[in-house]
Amino acid sequence: MLNTITKLLGSSLHVEFTFYNTKNVAIVPPNVTFKYRKPDASLHDGVVTLVGTQHSTYIVLDQAGEWFLRWDCTGEYASAEEVTVFVKDTKVK
Repeated sequence: MLNTITKLLGSSLHVEFTFYNTKNVAIVPPNVTFKYRKPDASLHDGVVTLVGTQHSTYIVLDQAGEWFLRWDCTGEYASAEEVTVFVKDTKVK
């Protein structure tokens, strides 16, 4: 599923994700990564923290345009989720 959200340039974004097994029970996969692509096409890895079963990371939206975010996990419950963030430039300059 591809989700889209809109934010303002200069915002920081707290991104959270929980993985579920086929019985809809929250799980903690052994290998979770978060990657994102900025509007200038540069790729970055986010620092993932875990609290309970929820993975999270922070990124600073420092470029206007489309950002593509992706959570991945490997192993028995391999899965992925992607989000598009449209960052609007500020009108106050």
